[in-house]
Amino acid sequence: MSMPSADHGSAFPPLNLKFKHTSNQSVTTCYAVHAIADPGLLPRLIGVFAKRGLTPSRWFSVLVGPTDQEIQVDMQIAGLSPATAQAIAEEMRKIVMVSVVMMSDKIST
Repeated sequence: MSMPSADHGSAFPPLNLKFKHTSNQSVTTCYAVHAIADPGLLPRLIGVFAKRGLTPSRWFSVLVGPTDQEIQVDMQIAGLSPATAQAIAEEMRKIVMVSVVMMSDKIST
């Protein structure tokens, strides 16, 4: 199975869904990254957070594909502004080995 191309000019524009939440709810931003499995990928991904003084609250990675040549990395971090969350996703999309970055918000009470 071949990986999607790293062409970041996707035919699908990012969704800009706005949900109202109250002050007693916390928002956790969730990222799912699919990339070529390369030893330099994980430090590059965590570096996107580290240079902002941030540490993800959850981080999970697993090799995937028929020969484990691809990697899926799921990360979560709470308390980001929408602009910062989007900037982090955009920066991860610029990493050469990354083919897909998906982002969503999880609202908890």
